[in-house]
Amino acid sequence: GGVREPAIVRWPGRIAAGVTSWALATTYDIYPTVMRLAGGSMPPGRVYDGKDLSAVLLSGASTPHACLFHWHDSELGQDGRGLSAVRCGDYKA
Repeated sequence: GGVREPAIVRWPGRIAAGVTSWALATTYDIYPTVMRLAGGSMPPGRVYDGKDLSAVLLSGASTPHACLFHWHDSELGQDGRGLSAVRCGDYKA
């Protein structure tokens, strides 16, 4: 996988068919989004990297992310891990 991987979401009657979004999102957004859509709330007293994307999915809102940081198990750092990319709006480094 890369930084720009597609996702397909289907929820007849809730999410409009044939809509394309370029909103920044990541896999760690799944947990808070599903919790919100299921009517739950995130457990308190913890910090979550993921953001609730329900407004993006249901009404085409903008992403709640200012930037996304992509970590990769690679030879970027001495311990074999490191930051591999940063995505802020239309910019990627």
